[in-house]
Amino acid sequence: MLEVNGEILACQIVNGQPAVARFSAKSYMKAKELAATKGLHVMDALSEVGYNDSAMMRSLVRKELNGGR
Repeated sequence: MLEVNGEILACQIVNGQPAVARFSAKSYMKAKELAATKGLHVMDALSEVGYNDSAMMRSLVRKELNGGR
């Protein structure tokens, strides 16, 4: 994870491929709360926040429909 101008860039390997996601400061705060209350690793909490963010999921679907570009 890397903090850039109040946002978080989270990088990890998913299915053998590198993946990068950008999270707002608000989303990062939610993830830290989830990590603390549910005992999750912060990366797992960020994933949960992302899956529950409809805008982020729409963006991911568009990327997949455009062949990952």
